[in-house]
Amino acid sequence: MESNRGLARRIRAKGVAGKRLKAAERLLSENDPDAFYAELASAFRGFFGDKLNREAPGLTIEALDRLLEEKGFTKEERGGVERLLETADAARYAPASHSREDMQTHFNEAVRIIQNLGKRL
Repeated sequence: MESNRGLARRIRAKGVAGKRLKAAERLLSENDPDAFYAELASAFRGFFGDKLNREAPGLTIEALDRLLEEKGFTKEERGGVERLLETADAARYAPASHSREDMQTHFNEAVRIIQNLGKRL
């Protein structure tokens, strides 16, 4: 049986992710790639951590893939999550030049994934 804490996390997950995405969007408008990708990864891991009742900092790409597979998500759906997290992690730990257009594309993809997959979690 799901704990009250787990249920509360699931219920508030989208709202918390929305706040984090709003912060990422602000960083996008300020053209700050390092901070943007850190916030985007935080929003993504936090959302899935809350929805799956797992601690976000320990939610590796592999662990998240396994959990989403157990929930019945397709390889394509899981691949979108994996690609976005890999991109965000790479940008955070191996900074490279990221255009504003790239950042906007990644932001839009994060929003789309959270909206679509979140409905099924």
